[in-house]
Amino acid sequence: MNFRKVSKKIRSISNVAKITRAMQMVSAVKMRRSQQAAIAARPYTQKLEEVLSRLLAAGSLTLSEIPYLKPQSGGKTLIILVTSNKGLCGGFNFNLFKFIIKSQELENCDFIAVGNKGAHFASRTARQIADFATEPLIDNAGAIFASAREAYFSGQYSQVKLVYNRYLSAMSFTPYEESFLPVNNVVDLTGESISETTTAYTIEPLSEAMMISVIEDLLTQKIRSAILDSQAAEHSARMMAMKAATDNAVELIGNLTLYRNKLRQASITSELLEMTAAQESTAEKNF
Repeated sequence: MNFRKVSKKIRSISNVAKITRAMQMVSAVKMRRSQQAAIAARPYTQKLEEVLSRLLAAGSLTLSEIPYLKPQSGGKTLIILVTSNKGLCGGFNFNLFKFIIKSQELENCDFIAVGNKGAHFASRTARQIADFATEPLIDNAGAIFASAREAYFSGQYSQVKLVYNRYLSAMSFTPYEESFLPVNNVVDLTGESISETTTAYTIEPLSEAMMISVIEDLLTQKIRSAILDSQAAEHSARMMAMKAATDNAVELIGNLTLYRNKLRQASITSELLEMTAAQESTAEKNF
């Protein structure tokens, strides 16, 4: 590689570094916004769970009277898989896919894919019954829940799970699996089970329609919360990936600059040697 090619490569890598640095800054801004939205949604989901647990404890309805609480007889598992629409986010999607492959029997799983990357994974590994990739993804929460409800009550599936990347901090996130249907893990804020809940609401009459409405609101909110968590984790992953790319580009530019300087020094030394040899040859002839 000559001096000119090295200089051209340095200019190209410098342009790439500018792009990745800009993408890092954009992802940082989006991550902060998504982080605030994800954290703000969690108390609302917890409050809905508390309300539902207290209604179940206070009401005269039995668990068998509410269809969302009854297990189905189907043997397959339906997974609502929340991923990203875009790439350039490191191992964000790959780690989630690896988590699913290790924790699930794919031959007994069908998918509702939320995001293009999840749709591609589901189409190659298992049967995909629905695909939601329209931005913003959170606006699809109602439609996602309707698809999951229809599939669950068709009798083909014994359970529905919600799988996504849960946002932990600006530098970390983790694949997370949550039971979605049947609703079997309702607890209040103190962590007590339904039967142990002492404080209850007085509602007359407490009908099945009211209970179903609260459960549907809770399940739809769980999907919204999962999408918000996934988006915050996605922007965090992209920010870290672009930072790593920028750092690698800067390091590569430093190495190539050093190599270019060596080539230039070697060229100068060669020219000096040629000039010295020519001068000595001329001096010998004159002598």
